[in-house]
Amino acid sequence: MPVITVWMIRISLIYLLITVLTGSLILAHKALDLHPSFWALLPVHIEIAIFGWVLQFVLGTAYWIFPRFIRGSARGKKSVGWLMVILLNAGIFFTAIPGLEERAALLGRTALFGAVVLFLILIWGRVVSYRDI
Repeated sequence: MPVITVWMIRISLIYLLITVLTGSLILAHKALDLHPSFWALLPVHIEIAIFGWVLQFVLGTAYWIFPRFIRGSARGKKSVGWLMVILLNAGIFFTAIPGLEERAALLGRTALFGAVVLFLILIWGRVVSYRDI
């Protein structure tokens, strides 16, 4: 398993833990009426669940499973892969933290978009049929 995949899956599991924690706090508040500020965790919970846990896990697994290049680097440039991981997690950070300015959220969404574009660049050439070779 490539190191990039290992780190993406590990980070996604950390996000899973955060997702369960925030979801548990929200549900505990719903049952016990602890404090109204727990509802502020809902956007964080959704953001981290979708982008941190699910998207990161899927992209990391796909980076590993898609067919390798026959010539050259097996999965493309590693620097592009690491940049994808950095942009993805920076985007999650800037969009999940409540109370940041709108510019920070825009920066986060731009970073997430950039990470997905880099993933497409890394994977596009690997989507081939080996029957043609």
